[in-house]
Formats: sequence, C-alpha cells, structure tokens
Amino acid sequence: MKNFSLAEDQIDRCLQIESDLLARKIGFGDSLLKGRIPWLISPDGYQFSQAQVQELNKIGFWAKRFLEASVKLYQQEPSVRRILDMGKPAPVLEFQKQALKGGQLPRLFRVDLLLMPDGTFKVGEFSLKPGGTGITAGLQEVYRGKMVGRGILDCYKRLLDEGGKSLLIAVAQEKNRSLNEFEGLSFMLKRDGYQCRCGYPEDNKVIDGDAFYNYLPPRTWLQYRDFLNQAVQRSKTMIPPTYVFLKEKALFGLFWEAHWEKWWAAELGQEGFCFLKDKLIETAIFDHRGKFSLPDHELSFKELLELTTSQRARYLVKLSGFSHGSSGAKGVVLGKEVGRTNWQQVVKQAKESFSRQIGLYVLQPFITSQKVPVNWLDWNESGIKTEQRYLRVLAYYFVFDDMPVLAGVEVNSSDRSKVHLQTDVTSVPGILT
Repeated sequence: MKNFSLAEDQIDRCLQIESDLLARKIGFGDSLLKGRIPWLISPDGYQFSQAQVQELNKIGFWAKRFLEASVKLYQQEPSVRRILDMGKPAPVLEFQKQALKGGQLPRLFRVDLLLMPDGTFKVGEFSLKPGGTGITAGLQEVYRGKMVGRGILDCYKRLLDEGGKSLLIAVAQEKNRSLNEFEGLSFMLKRDGYQCRCGYPEDNKVIDGDAFYNYLPPRTWLQYRDFLNQAVQRSKTMIPPTYVFLKEKALFGLFWEAHWEKWWAAELGQEGFCFLKDKLIETAIFDHRGKFSLPDHELSFKELLELTTSQRARYLVKLSGFSHGSSGAKGVVLGKEVGRTNWQQVVKQAKESFSRQIGLYVLQPFITSQKVPVNWLDWNESGIKTEQRYLRVLAYYFVFDDMPVLAGVEVNSSDRSKVHLQTDVTSVPGILT
C-alpha cells in the first residue's frame, strides 16, 4: 500500500539531491543527457544503529579472511580447482595463474547483504569487482547526516596517497552504464586534485605506478591481453586481482559442504567459522552427485524436479559466477516466479552444465529481506510516496595495512524481492542513527 504526501520540504530535498548528483556526473545510460537520475529519489538516507555498524565491520573482517582462505583452498586442492575452473577459457586461467604467482590480494571488495527481521544481516555474495563505488561516493556527498564508513572517495584518495600516481579505470565498450558511473568517480577525484582516467582500453595506456581498476569482463581479457599485461607489469595496485574463481558463488557451496567443514574451521578458527555459518546463505552446488545437502534437510535431483508450487517457492537457482548472464539479477531464477515446466528446465540445465563441464549453478533457500517503509519522489504525481519495500544493502570495504576498512554503504529498495539498481529502485547512502 502506498501513501501520498505533498510535503514541500521533502520534495525540494529530492530535487536538490538530483541536481547535486547530476553536477557530479553521477548516473548511467542516457540520464546525464536527459538531466534526470535514472532511479527513484528518496529524500533521506537509510539509518543504521551503532550495533548494525559494528556488525558490518565484523562482516568485513571475516569476509576478507574468507576470501583469503578461498585462495588457499583453490591453490591447495586440485579437486576444488577442477570445479572452480569449469567453463573458463585458457587465457582467463592464465591471467589468474599469473596473479596467484604474484601473491595479489584484494584491495577493495563489496558484500551484498539482506536485512533480516531482527535487524541483523545475511550475506548473499561477495564481489571483488564491485560496481557502485562511484554512485555510492556521490550519494555520500549529497545526502544529509553522518555517513556510515570512512567514505568511498576518501578511501580512493588514501589508495592514491599511498603510492599510486593516478587511478586508471578500464571499462569494456559493452559496459557504457559502468563508464557513466566511473566518470562520476573520476570527476570527483579530479575535482579534489587527484589524477584519474576512465575509459576503454583502446583509448588508454597504463602508466608506471598507476592504480589500475580492471572493470573488464573476463570474457574480454583475450581481446585486451596486451593491455592487461601492461597493467600487470606497470601498475602499483590491481583492483581487483584477476582471481576469477573468487567470483564463484560455488565457494559458498564449498563452505557448506560437510567434506570441507574441518578445513574451513581450522583455517578460519572456530570464532570465524561459526560467525560465517550464521551469516553466509546456505548453498549447494549442482554437481555429479545428484543430491543437495542443505543444513536442515537433503534433496535428491528427482525430488528437486518434482517440487510442488509451494515447495518451489522455498528455493532459487543461481548461476555461480563466470557467465554473461550472471551479473545483477539476470542469473537468478526464483522458484516462486516460474511454473513447473520452466523450473524443471532450469534444474536440468543446471545439472547438464556441470556434466558438460561448461559452468556452475548453485541452489539456495529463498530468503527475503525485511520490508521497511521507504519515501520516494513520484514525478508523475509531484509528491512523496511511502511504500513498504524490500532492501538490498551493499557494504564496500577497502583494505589498508592488511585490515578491511568499511568505506560506505549503499541501500537499494524495491517493491520486488529481487532488488537491483533499476529505474524503479531507490538508492541512498547508509547514515548513522
């Protein structure tokens, strides 16, 4: 149910927010040309309690440990490499091999979170090549209140102050939306006296000492091999390291597998292992075994195929990571949104993909975030609407002196349970209560 208000102060604030974002070149698509922000504008940031911020800091600490442990598991265990390398072209694996030899570790990562009814968080996934930093940096500048985190822009500046001569952000030509976003980040850095270049590899060269942000999809790495080799040789910092296996949601499946439980517990310690057991969404990999072990029950492949409508609603099938269709919500199929025939097609495709060694899918329980009231400006009605909406919380961390630093939080809301930044979604920064 939507409530409607003509509160002039909130309307004026939304108009000012849009103007301030456009002045910083924040947007995507044709929004800057049209003079409109391409998402719904809310007048206020989303408030987090001190306890929630403490939890976000703890999540960042153990997320970094999990990512480092995942690198170790991949290097130590041939059976894990066979699974996580599935479907990846040889040039991609070669870049990954070079990065592993160099001992590169993540300097920036994002944790995608669901807000639970008790105010705590569940971890949906980790991203080492996070989009959104430019948008979040802009949101942090134009909204009122004390921001959660050190500040995205300040963390980029610290990264450059520690030795990078300039920041080079490489985007593929197919990623125009991302180019728009990073142009906003580039604009703000240059405004504050820092050097930043953002664009396509065809138009840029890597300079000795660059901090290099590789936003090129792995499927384009062969095309840009010479450019990436320059980056490896000349850049001071690589964001992210070319570890494609860390993109795989199948890592959550390996974490939840009973076979690897002792390994994870020994590597993370009991505190970290128990904390992540509470936070990571339960995950099972579609593989040759034909059964799915989730913490509270087990399903066979046949049982998964024959689920009733109400039973299907409890699950989702997700592309694990290395696929054109895995970005955003495109690689997610919710059992509650498809009929029996379509569900069976998805499940069979997921199993066949593993059998043919062309890619990975995972099965997860369907968990919705807590619904909360959100205000946003309805342009058609020229007023503020209030609506109960699902939340998606994006927490960004930079790593300095081997410690993760919470840089900022972006909160998206939608009236749909799959929440990704689109034209019908609000996007605001996290602020302290």
